[in-house]
Amino acid sequence: EEKLKQLDRMSPDSLYTYLGHGVLNFEQGKYGEAIIWFDKALRIEPQNVGVLIFKSISLSGLNKLDDALSCLDEALSIDSNSVWALRCKSLALYMKKEYGKATEYFDKALALSTNDIGLINNKGVMLDDQGKHKEAITLFDRALVIDSNDSDILTNKGRALDHLGHHKEAIECYDKALSLNRNHDKALNNKGLALNSLGKYEDAIIQYDKALEIEPNYKSALHNKGIAISKLGKYEEAIIQYDKALE
Repeated sequence: EEKLKQLDRMSPDSLYTYLGHGVLNFEQGKYGEAIIWFDKALRIEPQNVGVLIFKSISLSGLNKLDDALSCLDEALSIDSNSVWALRCKSLALYMKKEYGKATEYFDKALALSTNDIGLINNKGVMLDDQGKHKEAITLFDRALVIDSNDSDILTNKGRALDHLGHHKEAIECYDKALSLNRNHDKALNNKGLALNSLGKYEDAIIQYDKALEIEPNYKSALHNKGIAISKLGKYEEAIIQYDKALE
């Protein structure tokens, strides 16, 4: 922010000042304000691919996916080999549940950046969400060959294993993820789900509580804790958790 203040004093109407304000608002989740700044930057340099991509991500944050895709198409018309633009377009299409097209753009990006573990992971998550759990695991394993200590990918692999009913193997993935990042709330929540599937409801609740210590408003953990509590016959306590999840 101090650098932005300096830019405001020295070059108040420059591309980089506008871009800096846009990125700052974007990072704060103020997507509408960010777009205003990105538009100012684009009036100076209409073909700036980076600014177009930032604008598209902000539009996606507002769930204006068609507008985001239009921005990305413009960016790709300027630089058809922009891995960042291809990745963002695949994610926007994924958010629209246009999985076939999303896969096409993931593959285009991966052809240009074969060892990009973020891309490999994103495609794996999309396949897992489509019920293609084995294909997803293949991709997560491919990413883990590149970086075996990525806690997010380990967690996503665990989720796919869980979907296949391989709960013990899933827990091994979650445990490894948590050994790398003990505050990984998603790994804790997912480990709770795996334990719940094994009928270990009290152990599951311990994991949900750990996740909720990190993120008290974690809706999924609250809901899942309610399920585990209800399995123990404590229905009134379960309802309290469901109500919290609905707040």
